Amino acid sequence: MPTGLSRRNLLRALGLSGSAAFLPSLAPRTSVAAPGKPTRMLLLVTGHGTVYDSWKMRPGGLDEVSDWEFDLNGLAANEFSQILAPFHGVRDQLLVLDGLAAGPVGVAGINEHEAGHVAALTGTIAQGVQNSLAVAGGPSIDQLVGPAIASAGQYPSLEYTVGGWPVCFDSFGQALPYEVDVFAAYDRLFPGGQDPNPIPTDADTIRAAQPSVLDLVGDRYDALIPQLSGQDRQKLEQHRDLIRGLEIQLEGLAAIECDAPPPPAGFPDWGTAEYPLAMTNAYLDIIRVALACRLSPVVTLRVETMFNATIGAPPGDIHTDWAHAVDDNPEAAAVMSDYHHHHAQWIANLIGQLASTPDAGGSLLDDTIVVWTNELSTGSHDFKQFPIVVAGGSGHFNLGRWVRWAANDTLQGAWGTHQIGPAHNRWLVSLAQAFELGVNQVGVSELPRAGGGVIDCTGALDRLV
Repeated sequence: MPTGLSRRNLLRALGLSGSAAFLPSLAPRTSVAAPGKPTRMLLLVTGHGTVYDSWKMRPGGLDEVSDWEFDLNGLAANEFSQILAPFHGVRDQLLVLDGLAAGPVGVAGINEHEAGHVAALTGTIAQGVQNSLAVAGGPSIDQLVGPAIASAGQYPSLEYTVGGWPVCFDSFGQALPYEVDVFAAYDRLFPGGQDPNPIPTDADTIRAAQPSVLDLVGDRYDALIPQLSGQDRQKLEQHRDLIRGLEIQLEGLAAIECDAPPPPAGFPDWGTAEYPLAMTNAYLDIIRVALACRLSPVVTLRVETMFNATIGAPPGDIHTDWAHAVDDNPEAAAVMSDYHHHHAQWIANLIGQLASTPDAGGSLLDDTIVVWTNELSTGSHDFKQFPIVVAGGSGHFNLGRWVRWAANDTLQGAWGTHQIGPAHNRWLVSLAQAFELGVNQVGVSELPRAGGGVIDCTGALDRLV
């Protein structure tokens, strides 16, 4: 059945206030990717890094000091690492990046969790704020890509969370608000639910007339502008164009034909073993339809909530008792390996579902770059060996491979020196360029090298396409 995205529901679906109507991001978008290029992006961000020895794979005894790569398709299921084992069935769709460093975390000089949440998707150095979370030095990759590739009628980006600090930031470095209520997330995209013909309220009738009101306002501007000159005329023309952009966006959303998924229902109680996955899957149901119906080209899901019972962990705080102790406590390393394996399971299932969803010229996964990344490299606050798993976007990336970069540089961090591989900023550049953004830098352009000089953070990574 259709979503119920009729004209009477448009403004409610967009969640626009009067002031929001004048944001430049609402102007019409006309950029179109080249044939075969991905046009959608899904960012999945989990917490506490990884347990590197349970994550990495070294078939045939590959060394730790060279750049190399290998074909994932040739590995048997028992050759996959503990954490990444769930991905064996979709290995032909993967690109695993090994050896990168979230360098901006190392120079921030503040709590690494705060610095990591900022750096993960922005590539910037976190700026501490008294009595509040750190802010970024610029926009996150979703806010670069979304507005550039969204077309009229689409939300440029959507941001959801199942726990965790923000990882999405606007062009001023301010954290974007997440949708923390899965029911509100559903109602925003599917205001009519599964009913194709909901009974309109008086408010719906008023909203349905709004586009014609915009036409009337536009005519008044046309009459007023000749009476003005200089800066006043420019301001009013810009104002008029923004209103026209809003009308185009509303009409585009009204034209979308899409089957709404069932509304969220039947959640286990908070704190139960089943709750985290049930809530995550509820968001994923919404996300899959949002991508398939092109309601938005870019979605970010931040997932942090996890209970001991979910992974069968002994009593103790996941963060302070287990994640922080992974380097020195074998039991903690085992607990956190299970933690990250659990995340890998639902992400691998999602990849399989996207691969089985038909889309023009292939599958939804073919046209969507899926990225699983993190706020840190390990639960002990390290930022080296930053774990990144990519799937999909087969029209751009060369998939079915593991690509390794050696740690050939030395970073001068805030609290010491660190041997690191390429900065993950270069991965963010690669991701931006996958959507044909003409950028060569995302986040900082350089980091301090120990002993003097700088580490270049610009340009795309080698060997990805």
